[in-house]
Amino acid sequence: MLLPKDKFINTPIMSLQTGGQLGIVSDLLVDPRNLSVIALIVSGQNLVDNPSYLMTIDIREMGPMGIIVDSSDVLFPAEDVIRIQEVVDFGFDINNIKVKDQKGTLIGKVIDYTLDSLDQKIQQLTVKSSLMRRLTIPEVLIHRSQILDITNEEIIIKSSTEKNPMRTQAAVSAVQPGNYVNPFRSTESTTAVNNSPQDN
Repeated sequence: MLLPKDKFINTPIMSLQTGGQLGIVSDLLVDPRNLSVIALIVSGQNLVDNPSYLMTIDIREMGPMGIIVDSSDVLFPAEDVIRIQEVVDFGFDINNIKVKDQKGTLIGKVIDYTLDSLDQKIQQLTVKSSLMRRLTIPEVLIHRSQILDITNEEIIIKSSTEKNPMRTQAAVSAVQPGNYVNPFRSTESTTAVNNSPQDN
């Protein structure tokens, strides 16, 4: 199932142990190496660590009352988990990041995205068109297979004029923090991604 980012934002985190609210989701932590959501960023006045992080694997269910977890024990500061701290240190923020095609043409800025509820990978970006394009095309949908490169400043996608674009599952591997390259341009990398359950 594909879920929009807005499905999570401002959603209460509820504890089965106490029956009360622990906090609310303020944002999602996106790992630029494989464009996946690895944790929810949780804010709240009663949290020991504000913000705290909630791994997606610790979510029991999502219901009318919010996101259900066992207890506050599943919330932790970034430094408690190496993987979380590593992604935080990248300083990558997908919200409002510029999107350009490989010719350098500005497509617009990311305003939303959808993710797969099973593997938490971002499948589609919603891009608000640049001012020059907005009158004719207010928004553009970008599938993850169109992404070529990612940095902290911009996402590069295939040009619409490119012949026979590959419709493969995109993956991103970090070269250095702030400079990420999608290896799916090569046949070997694409095969490895498709045959592997994870893009790590």
